[in-house]
Amino acid sequence: MNNGFVTVKFLGRTDDKQVQRELSINKFLREQCRSRSICTIQDSFTIPHHLAKVKAEYRDLSFDAVVYPSTGSDLHRVQTSYVHENSILPLSIEMRVQCVRDIIRGVAELHDLGIVHADIHPGNVVLPAPMNEEIEVLLKDPVMEHKVERLDGSSTPDILPKSIIKPEDLGFGIGTCKIMDFGFSFPYNERLSAPLRAERFSRGATSAIEFETTKTTVRPFKVDSWYMGQLSGLEVIVRFTKGETESKTPCSNPLAI
Repeated sequence: MNNGFVTVKFLGRTDDKQVQRELSINKFLREQCRSRSICTIQDSFTIPHHLAKVKAEYRDLSFDAVVYPSTGSDLHRVQTSYVHENSILPLSIEMRVQCVRDIIRGVAELHDLGIVHADIHPGNVVLPAPMNEEIEVLLKDPVMEHKVERLDGSSTPDILPKSIIKPEDLGFGIGTCKIMDFGFSFPYNERLSAPLRAERFSRGATSAIEFETTKTTVRPFKVDSWYMGQLSGLEVIVRFTKGETESKTPCSNPLAI
């Protein structure tokens, strides 16, 4: 991809239904979505279990992964102490307005394709990646590997990894913010689909207001819009009309528009 960088995301076991749905959504978006505000994969592949060649019980066990262009820090990271030390913070008003505009545009384009994201929160919105030259400098340093230690102090079984590597925070640059991570996403047709239970949406996000009185919804796109209101770290409210944004007074719920 023109000497660019890519990120590999491990989804989970191939036979897991949620993994199958996430992979299906990612493949659909790769074929049908041309939005700059949505993170689409470049490829996907299956990984056999590392013991598949030596133990018969693991020969049919595999895992799925996807490959997408590397991104910048997510909005959750830039609000915490874990942000890359070279990142310029706080975000400028112009960048916040741009990010809100990109998020609204991305969600609208997902909905036009009949896709409910179902898990919109700061950790699933990423800032643009820095320039390749900056990434190259960062990746010259050896990646830190962490040994796995079990809570009970026992040794790690051979079927599990002995160490892990944390994802590298690349910081961020200038460009388009993107919506990513489709682990809870699903296709929806308002004319054909039955009411959806609250459990179909992310369990880690604050529940949409309609779930306070009922456990089902026939308007899942409205729930997506509710989740957008959790992106309060942007601290700016915008008016989105005919493709243009206008910054307003900061408030605690910037996307409640």
